[in-house]
Parts: sequence; C-alpha cells; structure tokens
Amino acid sequence: MIRARSMVDLKVDQDGKLLLKDFTNDEFTCECGCGLGICDRLKTFAQRLRDQFGWPLVISSGVRCPTVNAAVGGVPDSCHLIGHAFDCYFPGQMNEAVINQMADDAISQEIGVIRYPNQLFCHFQFPPRNQIID
Repeated sequence: MIRARSMVDLKVDQDGKLLLKDFTNDEFTCECGCGLGICDRLKTFAQRLRDQFGWPLVISSGVRCPTVNAAVGGVPDSCHLIGHAFDCYFPGQMNEAVINQMADDAISQEIGVIRYPNQLFCHFQFPPRNQIID
C-alpha cells in the first residue's frame, strides 16, 4: 500500500482562487474554453492523489459544458456539468491495485468513485458512490 508522503498544502491567490503545487486551474476547466471550473474540494483531492502516489496525474476530463458533454457522450445528468466530477489516470502506472487504492482513498474522503479497470482510469465525483464499470 502506498502511504501519503505529505498533506495537501492549501494556498490561494490574490483573487481567492485555489493554488495547487502540481496542477493549474486550466487542467480542470472545460476544454472548449467557456470558463467553467471544477469545485475546490475535487482539485484538492486530485493533489492529494498526486502527493500520495508520487506520480504525475493526468486530468483527462474536468468540468464540461452541455455542448462538450454531449460531444463526448456524457450522460445528461453528469456531475461533470456542474463541476462536481473529474476523470484521471497515472500514465504508465494504472492497474487494478492502483485503481483500487485510488478508490479507497476517495471513499475515505467521502468522494464518489467509478472505476474503469478495462480503460485504466477513475472517475471521481460528488455525490459519493462506489461503482466498477467494465
């Protein structure tokens, strides 16, 4: 089991936006540039995962506007639409054990998780849930 190397150090900029050491806010925003962003709790959780595992974490999907959500085949009530979900993976590191550790950490933080073991990524969201999709 991988242990946390450090606690997440929370900092904000002069405008009150959360600053993370390994991520920019752009990594979580809608890919179309509309300006929608994800909630700070999930950004902090992403940094926690990065700190715990010590590997670069790719945010493959953050918040999505309705147009982007439809284009990527997202469900109409997706948590991505309101900034309450993100999908991610550790390049070259994903396997069942890593996915399960990521999920266990999410559950311990009352964050929902959907595991995609065949596609080698995890989806994290509010409200909490625990699901595996092949």
